[in-house]
Amino acid sequence: MKNFISVFPSALRYCIIEDSVPTITTKWNCKDIPEILCPNQNIKDDVLFISSMIDSLIKIFLISTLKNLFFLDFQMDLVLDQNYL
Repeated sequence: MKNFISVFPSALRYCIIEDSVPTITTKWNCKDIPEILCPNQNIKDDVLFISSMIDSLIKIFLISTLKNLFFLDFQMDLVLDQNYL
């Protein structure tokens, strides 16, 4: 395939409570994260991160269109295309 870019960002590490046990793991900021975080965790804006990443890719690789931009999140089985951005 010609002119194909693949990017694999990782979620940030958070302390979460699983089965009453604090665990450090990577986790995207989703609607349930405030409920499972350990106390005093600072939740980051993943949407801002993804937007900044896209802006950087556009500038670095001189991308002129986003019509074929797709996202696949392996952790949450989420697939997004440019209509969600």
